[in-house]
Amino acid sequence: MHRFWLLPLLCLPALGWAQVEPPTPTPAPTAAPSAAAEAPLPLAGTDETAAETPAEVEAEAETEVAQDATSEAVDKIEDAASAETLTEAERQTLAEALTEVEKKPGPWSGDVAFGFLSTTGSSEATTYNTKLGLIYSVERFKNDFAFNAIYGEQEGVRSVERYAVTDQLDYNVNVRDFAFVALDFEKDLFGSIRERTSQTVGYGRRLFRGPVHTLNVSAGGGSRQQLPQDGGGREYDFIARFSADYLWKITETSSFSQKFRLETGVENTFTEAISELKLNIIGNVSTNISFTARDNSVTSFDSQRTDTFTAVNLGYQFGK
Repeated sequence: MHRFWLLPLLCLPALGWAQVEPPTPTPAPTAAPSAAAEAPLPLAGTDETAAETPAEVEAEAETEVAQDATSEAVDKIEDAASAETLTEAERQTLAEALTEVEKKPGPWSGDVAFGFLSTTGSSEATTYNTKLGLIYSVERFKNDFAFNAIYGEQEGVRSVERYAVTDQLDYNVNVRDFAFVALDFEKDLFGSIRERTSQTVGYGRRLFRGPVHTLNVSAGGGSRQQLPQDGGGREYDFIARFSADYLWKITETSSFSQKFRLETGVENTFTEAISELKLNIIGNVSTNISFTARDNSVTSFDSQRTDTFTAVNLGYQFGK
């Protein structure tokens, strides 16, 4: 009886322990949090670069400065290397080439000259002569205009008076060949032919192209109208035309030129040759010494077949 009474007393401590510390269940294993979940989301309206630390920003700035300094140093080295590779002669040649480009002439060029001769004493004579040349030249076309005049008096009486105008337009087919149209007018009050006008077309070639020697030759045909000095009527004729133009640059300040022209037809054959020596005095001013011979196969009763002129002129050229 006493043993059954002690059994509830033995069970009371076990019931109290069970109420104080209940058994803790074992938790189930869970996956590790991802990096995306750990990273904080950027606030709305802000830049992601704002998350960079001041140390990182400073490091990037220093890198950019170093790159700029390196690029500038490389450029300086390349410029110095390029300058050192040029010799003194090459620098001089480059400077001359740049100067030539700056001084490249325009399409217009020409020259003007005037001469005067006066004699007194046992006989009195006065002679004037002048000439003007004007050239317009571009890639395909070249126009050459020339005017010449001579006037003289002997003992107060007019003895020489002649005017000549020529104009030739060239079309450059290539660097050597060209086609041309030429107009020539001449009036000579004391020559065998008082007036002459001709219109010709033809083809030419540049046999020599310089820089020391140049030679152009051409041939063509056309028509001519002339008035003899003896008072006959005006004559009309078909003609053949041949010409040559030679230039020799002797030195930088001197040159020699020779021009030849032949017009032949049924009524008359006209030949003209002009030789000229040009000597530069200073700059574009020069002294011109020329000799001209002109021949007509038809003469009048009071004129010679061949006329010659020797002239010393003071000239100026421009556009060259």
